[in-house]
Amino acid sequence: MVDSSKKDPFQGLYEVFLLVFDNSRGKIPLFIYPDDYIKNDKEKMRPINIHTIWWMDMKEQIVMDNVDLEYGEKIYLARKFLTLSKRDKKETQNDNYSFETIILILALPIDIYIFGGELLNQLTINIIKNFEGELYLLIESEIAKEEIIKTSRIKEIMGKGDKIKERIKDIVSVTCKDFFSSVMKKSDTKSIKEQKAFSYLYLKGFDISSISNKEDSEAFSNIRLFDTKINSEKEFILKNVLAISNIKINEISNELEIIVRNNTEEELTNIFVRIIQLKDFFESEIMNHTIDKWFPNEELLFISPILPNINEYILFIKDDNYPFLSKKIDLDISNLNKV
Repeated sequence: MVDSSKKDPFQGLYEVFLLVFDNSRGKIPLFIYPDDYIKNDKEKMRPINIHTIWWMDMKEQIVMDNVDLEYGEKIYLARKFLTLSKRDKKETQNDNYSFETIILILALPIDIYIFGGELLNQLTINIIKNFEGELYLLIESEIAKEEIIKTSRIKEIMGKGDKIKERIKDIVSVTCKDFFSSVMKKSDTKSIKEQKAFSYLYLKGFDISSISNKEDSEAFSNIRLFDTKINSEKEFILKNVLAISNIKINEISNELEIIVRNNTEEELTNIFVRIIQLKDFFESEIMNHTIDKWFPNEELLFISPILPNINEYILFIKDDNYPFLSKKIDLDISNLNKV
């Protein structure tokens, strides 16, 4: 039995979604962590509903490599696998009635995307290992909850499913806690992506005291960030690389004006800036610009036309390897400045 009595210090950092694909009902949420209510939140479920994983065939694969979707300020990593089914052949989406298609999605902040693949792999292994022969009971339970009249048989099915859901919750919580605990105990890294990820975790204030001991209590402060010669705790407290100084709507020219600041003392080179308009889950690019040099503490103004009947835009800024900034801009938000 998994020991989940200790609070997960990283809860709130990630989200986990487990779904089944059904021919007649579409995507059925089976399990959402940490908050099951998310399935009723249309905005939070948008990236789940549009993930490209839905349009890829399993064919003969038992487990399909993960597919990533960048949406807003998060990365959604998804993986499909097959599991035992005892439903009637007509009710499943497979020609072979003995299998169900399960989708596992992990959502993380873009800043710690580098950890996503390994964590998703561990979650997949642990869920398959512990629940491969029982997931069909959870599927039956969630479908039973749609019934208007809850007979004693239906209540029994729902009860079995709820017990499985609690066990999955324990597995997911412990898997993620152990994973991030292991990651945070690294005393040194030369990977710039990992350095930035550690900086994000630290600046967000995630409590690591519960995973440290006397022998490695200093390990976290010894991680080198950006400059591989720096290893002091004082230098560890870094600002975000880029920061949005202001967003405003120019009603005269009908343009969106975004001011972004290089929030570091370093010169940034070869930076790619994109502005994308978003409508009905579909994206189209309306600005693509490359910045050869972005000087320390310099503010740059990016201007994008406002398209008719389009209220949602996404700003992406990255270098050759790493996304520095991803911001969704909703023109309907009342606190946007207008000039």
